[in-house]
Amino acid sequence: MKNIKIRAKVQFFFVHLPSKKMKYYLCIAFWLSLLFVGCTPKDRNTPEAVAKDFIIAVNKNEFAKAKQYGDSTVIHRMTQIEQMFKEYKGEIPENPAIDFQVIQVVPTDEHSAIVTYSLREGESYKQLKVRKIAGQWKVTLEMQEAMPEEKP
Repeated sequence: MKNIKIRAKVQFFFVHLPSKKMKYYLCIAFWLSLLFVGCTPKDRNTPEAVAKDFIIAVNKNEFAKAKQYGDSTVIHRMTQIEQMFKEYKGEIPENPAIDFQVIQVVPTDEHSAIVTYSLREGESYKQLKVRKIAGQWKVTLEMQEAMPEEKP
């Protein structure tokens, strides 16, 4: 009996909309919601994405933003750099544009990986260690285990 009443109310709502204008607004709302769902950004919680966002933020001297992508070692280092820039009285130079390219990602264990990347075509490769902390990939500056040693 309850299901019949609920179905009747739902059917009544869709059959007897107050006006054409209301149908128009509901249709627009439906298509906009599909558009927003379809245009959501790709997953940014990957070692590659975190490394790229971190390097780009540092290159643009956006150290507060760079802190978001790092663990406590990164936060400490970015705070030091921010302090140096505050004490520096001159104009902060702009860094040249970069073309960040991930070369490879090598997992070192279940919760960490080494991202090898280049900043410009033809430039030597650099490495950055990332670690999964509370489900989020974060850059870490602890590089003592940069690349796992190959065992003979």
